[in-house]
Amino acid sequence: MLENVKMIKYNKNKSCSISKEKVKTYGKKTIIEYLKTYKRNTIPLSQLENLLTGRETYEDFADVVENLVDKGILIPINSHGTNGKSIPLYNTYRIIKFNLRETLNSEIQYYSIKFNPNIQLDIYFSLDEEEWYKDLPYIEKKSTFI
Repeated sequence: MLENVKMIKYNKNKSCSISKEKVKTYGKKTIIEYLKTYKRNTIPLSQLENLLTGRETYEDFADVVENLVDKGILIPINSHGTNGKSIPLYNTYRIIKFNLRETLNSEIQYYSIKFNPNIQLDIYFSLDEEEWYKDLPYIEKKSTFI
């Protein structure tokens, strides 16, 4: 009987850690998608916090923000100070939009090498992601005919 109780507790902890990781991933995706559509070049920390559902812990949120800083997507603005919490985060961040598009830019470069050299894809580096995915099937068809 006691073994069953331990097993249940173990399974509960295991499932909680898995769902916690899913929540963390969801939070990161949510922040990145928001940053892609955000019009300004700087964003206050409070605005990033408002994007979360409330299921995330502050530690998870801080980890996501620090990860985005490590990737060069967010750059802290030192003059605005930190929030003073156990894991200090800066009150304001500069958004580096180019680094948000890193995956898309890599994909465009891949297709520019794969397709016929007469097909110019350079314009897609400056257009929205939606335009690229909308036009890609037509570009692929055109490439097969050339």
